[in-house]
Amino acid sequence: MDYTKIAKDILDHVGGTANVSELTHCFTRLRFVLKDQTKANKAVIEHLEGVITVVENAGQFQVVLGNKVEKVFDAMQPLLGDMQEQTDGYSSSGLTDKPAYYKVCGTFYTDYTSDCWLRYA
Repeated sequence: MDYTKIAKDILDHVGGTANVSELTHCFTRLRFVLKDQTKANKAVIEHLEGVITVVENAGQFQVVLGNKVEKVFDAMQPLLGDMQEQTDGYSSSGLTDKPAYYKVCGTFYTDYTSDCWLRYA
């Protein structure tokens, strides 16, 4: 399986790097925050090699990949280049100079945990 090709295909169909505000991942999903969700082609992404499904939830465009998510995420990092994280109140922590695929760990776990509780409540 070519993880770089999968990463490039997903990135192309979410509207390209210019449309990605933020990218994180959990255990099974790439979690995009997109500038314009209408540019994402959900139907095409759902049929890409390695993609299980696509979920739009809580302002995120989530691509479910299962246990290969980390390899696709790692392959996507060079494709994102030096994209900078949006200033969202974390600038005092010095995170504004981190690439967009980084996110404050506590915020990630809070988002992930609340997403799980909402889903199974």
